[in-house]
Amino acid sequence: MLNGQWMGRYTGSNDGEAILELDETDFDYQGAVYLYDDNKQLPGTAAAISAPKAQNSFQLKTPLLALDKLMNPVTWAQISPQYPGVTFPTVADSSWKVIGDKMEVTWTTDIGTSGKAELHKSAAHTPSFYTPPKAYTWNDFKNFAASLDPYRFIFRGQEDSTWRLRTHFHRTGRADLVKFITEDTPALSKNLSNLTTHKFNLLDPVENGAFYSLVQHHGYPTPLLDWTHSPFIAAYFAYKNIRRRSYEDSKFVRVFILIACNG
Repeated sequence: MLNGQWMGRYTGSNDGEAILELDETDFDYQGAVYLYDDNKQLPGTAAAISAPKAQNSFQLKTPLLALDKLMNPVTWAQISPQYPGVTFPTVADSSWKVIGDKMEVTWTTDIGTSGKAELHKSAAHTPSFYTPPKAYTWNDFKNFAASLDPYRFIFRGQEDSTWRLRTHFHRTGRADLVKFITEDTPALSKNLSNLTTHKFNLLDPVENGAFYSLVQHHGYPTPLLDWTHSPFIAAYFAYKNIRRRSYEDSKFVRVFILIACNG
């Protein structure tokens, strides 16, 4: 299964970090690969990927886009004035080889640059290895929570202690954020616009976040990882889907606690 997130280093004409995000479709795996150059004076690179199923090796010819300073994929012509003297490729021929949870990639571009990468599949879908100091009873938790300084920490409740700190979107097996933004979000907005009195301006970051929060509240998987300043609200969300009769005594919920960054 290739769906998910793959990460690693690339070397060659340029060096940097590579991230591959793939969603599974009925016929193939689709998503995008992103290259973030170690030289921060150069733009990153993005390419759409369509990988065949049931093949451990394949070749692709892919158009290349640059990443602007907000990390949006754009054509080189749109941002080339910001990088005088830089030549950017427009297409790459690449070879891919999958070996278990490892992927080997090599490529050459139309301007003669080349590179290779070794990507490893994210382990975010596997059980968490974090071990809490102890398992709290409800009274233990209440006493601990009451002892904390207000607004110093943020909390997140999850109904299964084996889950990693991961969004609902990624927990469903998806990874392609571009597809979520360009396909899911407009479809959600269109369907919800007739059901809400407020029309969300999705180009406004605050309203965009509020929109994702609303659809996630109603059960739609989004890439939003929400937090609260209240440990009791976090505990509520950890328990809210659990039915007493169906829950096993050997299982636990989990409340994450982190120090808040208040600017």
